[in-house]
Amino acid sequence: MAQPPVLLDDNGEPLSSGGSVILDDNGEPMGAASGVPDGGSSGWMAAAGLGVAGLAGLVAHNPALAKKIAEGAMSLRKTSMLSGLAPLKSLLGNVGGSAIASMERGSLAPLKEMLSPATAKEAYAVFKRGANPAIAGPTTSAVSKLNIPGRIMGAFDEAGQNALQRAGMTAEESSREMLQAPLPHGLTEVFDKNPIADFIFPFRKTPYNALTEGLKTLKPQTVGQGAALAESMGSGALVGAEAEDPKTIGVTTALHGRYGLPHAAAAGISRVLTGGNPREAKDVVDAASDFGGAGQGVLQMATHPLDTLKKTVTSPALMGLLEYLGLKDKP
Repeated sequence: MAQPPVLLDDNGEPLSSGGSVILDDNGEPMGAASGVPDGGSSGWMAAAGLGVAGLAGLVAHNPALAKKIAEGAMSLRKTSMLSGLAPLKSLLGNVGGSAIASMERGSLAPLKEMLSPATAKEAYAVFKRGANPAIAGPTTSAVSKLNIPGRIMGAFDEAGQNALQRAGMTAEESSREMLQAPLPHGLTEVFDKNPIADFIFPFRKTPYNALTEGLKTLKPQTVGQGAALAESMGSGALVGAEAEDPKTIGVTTALHGRYGLPHAAAAGISRVLTGGNPREAKDVVDAASDFGGAGQGVLQMATHPLDTLKKTVTSPALMGLLEYLGLKDKP
C-alpha cells in the first residue's frame, strides 16, 4: 500500500503534524492543531491568579500600599486603553453631535458654537486644570496628570457641553447630545459594589448613552430628526460597503453622535450583504462599540475579559492607532 507523502519543512525535516493548522477567532494557531499545547491563555490566567494572590497577601499586611498599587495599575490600564483612537472619536463626536443638533433644530447655532474659538480656548483651559466631574464624569476627570488621553477627552466633554448650552440647549440636552448623561443610580450601584464588573468595564457612560440615545433616534418626531436618521443610515450603508478597515466604521460611528447606533447598524448590514461573510457584522459591532477597549468592543470585553487585559499590557491601543494610520505594520 502506498504511503502518504511526507511534508518537509524549510530544513528538509519531516513536519510533525502533517496537516493543516487551524486558526482560532483571533487568527492564532490553535494548540491542538499544531501539536503544541496552547499555553497562551493558561499562562495569562496563571499570571493573573498569582497577581490576585499577591495583592491579597499585600492587602493583609499593608492595605494602604495595596490600594495605591491597585489604583496605579488601574490608571496605567486606562491610559493604555485610551491611547488609540479614543481622543479622536471624542473630538469627532463633539463636532458631529453639534452638526446633528443643528440638523434637528434647523439652526447652525450648535455647530457654530462648537467650532468657535471660545470653545477651543475653554478646552485648553480645562485640559490644564482638569475636567469637572459633574460635567465630564469620573472616567475622564478623576484621572492622573499622566493620563493625557483621558485629560484630552475630559476637556472635549466639558467644553463641548458648555458650547451647546451657549447655543440655547439645556444642561440635560447638551449632556445627552454629547453622550455624557449620568448613568441610572441602580446601574452605578452595581458597578460600585462589584469590582470585577468595574474592572471589565472601566468606561461605561458613553457606551450606555450611545445605546439608549441611539434607540430613541429610531423613532423620529420631527422632520429634522427624520433627516438626521436618513443621513446616518445612508452614510452607514456606504461606509460599510467601502471601508477596508472596520476601525473606519468606528470613527464614522463616533462622528454621528446620538445617531451612531443606526449608522453602525446600516454599516454592518451593508458589509454583510456586499462581502457575503456574516463574521463581518461582529467586526463592525466591535469597532463601533470600542469606546476605549484597547481595540475591542463592549461584547468582546464582556466575553473575553482576560484577552482584553492581555492586549492592554502587550498591545496598547496606541499600537492599533499606528497600524490604522499605516505607521506600523499589522501583525
